[in-house]
Amino acid sequence: MTICAILLGMAACTTTPDHARYIPKDALMVTGLNTKALTKKVAWNVITGSKLFKQMQEQMPDKNSFDLDKSGIDVINTFYVYIRGNGSLNGNMVTALVPLSDAGKWELYVKKVFPAAVVKPQGTRKLAKLSASIYAGWNDNLLIVMNVLPGQQELQSGGYIGYADSGNAYPVAPVYGVSDSVVAIEMENAFSVTKENALTGNPRFAKLLHDDHDMSFWMNYDQLMTQYMSQGMAKMMGGITLSNVLWKDAAFAGGIDFDKGKITGDMRYYVSDDMKEAAKELGGTDADKDMLDNLPKQDLDMAMCLHLSPKGLKAMLDKTGLLGLANLALSTQGMNTDYIMDAFTGDMAITLSGLDMKKGLHEEGDAPGMNSFNGYVPAFNAIYVLKINKKENFNKLLQLAVNGNMLRLNNNTYAMPISATDSVIIMTSDKYAVITNKSINATQYMLGSNKGQKNGAVTKVYGHPFGMYMDIQQMLKWLNPDMAGDAADNKKIAAAKNLLDNMLVTGGAFSNDAFDYHMDLNFMNKDENSLLTLLDFGMKMRQTDSLQASK
Repeated sequence: MTICAILLGMAACTTTPDHARYIPKDALMVTGLNTKALTKKVAWNVITGSKLFKQMQEQMPDKNSFDLDKSGIDVINTFYVYIRGNGSLNGNMVTALVPLSDAGKWELYVKKVFPAAVVKPQGTRKLAKLSASIYAGWNDNLLIVMNVLPGQQELQSGGYIGYADSGNAYPVAPVYGVSDSVVAIEMENAFSVTKENALTGNPRFAKLLHDDHDMSFWMNYDQLMTQYMSQGMAKMMGGITLSNVLWKDAAFAGGIDFDKGKITGDMRYYVSDDMKEAAKELGGTDADKDMLDNLPKQDLDMAMCLHLSPKGLKAMLDKTGLLGLANLALSTQGMNTDYIMDAFTGDMAITLSGLDMKKGLHEEGDAPGMNSFNGYVPAFNAIYVLKINKKENFNKLLQLAVNGNMLRLNNNTYAMPISATDSVIIMTSDKYAVITNKSINATQYMLGSNKGQKNGAVTKVYGHPFGMYMDIQQMLKWLNPDMAGDAADNKKIAAAKNLLDNMLVTGGAFSNDAFDYHMDLNFMNKDENSLLTLLDFGMKMRQTDSLQASK
């Protein structure tokens, strides 16, 4: 079976796969699936002894005609998918790089699975149109698959074909509007990437490949912002354009790994050279511990903290050319950016607790929106805390909101009405401002009533510029499978409720030209590899859908 072939094999060293050199350096996004890395942790003898795997074998249908074991594809390797920018037709294509172990077997596979496809020679390679939108080209070692995306694309005649739902007299069916000859040229270009034009020459991308993650992700923010965002943002901002110093040479690199009982992730955001000094400020200080100590910790659904350096923010505004504009706007209120930023230390935190869905009428402090789920009303305790630097500056900002009828002041407590029965409460001290949906939350925070509460998991957000913890089991306590009413949906809810335990994301420190972040997504099943757990979950969802369809 295909799943057996993918997971079989010897673990390989972390050398960069040869076919990675076909990824062009102007690729907007790249995704890699490393089956070699997976075999290191999901050993075959462990898989075959797995209870989940045996269940999946019994449930999986036998589709011999699509058996990749006989396709000539090197299934124990790394597969890449990329999208290029709009400077090329590839901006309307998704391109996959698939290593081959036997090109002859692949050609036989094409003729068997895609009998209507015509295999044509293209120099030393071959090309076949597998469907209206999918093309395949290959040589002895590599298969390149191009999927043409539907939408507005230029035809050779000079006209355009638009989206089917655009409201114009366009065909209802998706239209691809790309001739075979044009795709043939794109295929030739895909096979002809030179060393100088390959993304593997980028040391940041090379590091991502060397880290040998099970799955890897790359995003070229420079390309993305330059080709897609700048014009659109200029329109939204009334013609004002942002300086490209914010994103020049910026990129995102991330990898996830499927481990026993959890999925881990490591992410890096590389900043432009012009933003490095600002980034050092933004990623140089941890969120304030005293602020976090006062947060509630019992029955906690979610906690998030952040230190957002005012000095770093000002440096960003300066580099992007917006500092003068901001000062001009604030001058009408007798203030400037320094005055605003001096009001805060940059420390902030959010908690969500007591999440519930209760039957009955809406009460003060419940989430506004009324009975939206079979008569159930959402309820929770939400707290947002800001640490104050200069109280007089902060008070002036509050007074401006009062003068503008956005806030009401009553006994040193501010209220922001959001409905006829609900208000957001703002309570301040010399050190903190607490914004909450229930006044008791602010009172307890200010009195330090939450100090001493024990919750070891929450303390994991301490010691980082950014931290977020989600207790997924706590968040789903209210979810009763019987609430759905349908038996099949009840099974889905029960399975989903028993899938994930919690998630922790920490990081934000700046080093080596990048912000670093780490994620742990912990599963309820601690004994199986998380990939097998996800496959098993998907199988259960599919079985439930099949039962519904058969009725």
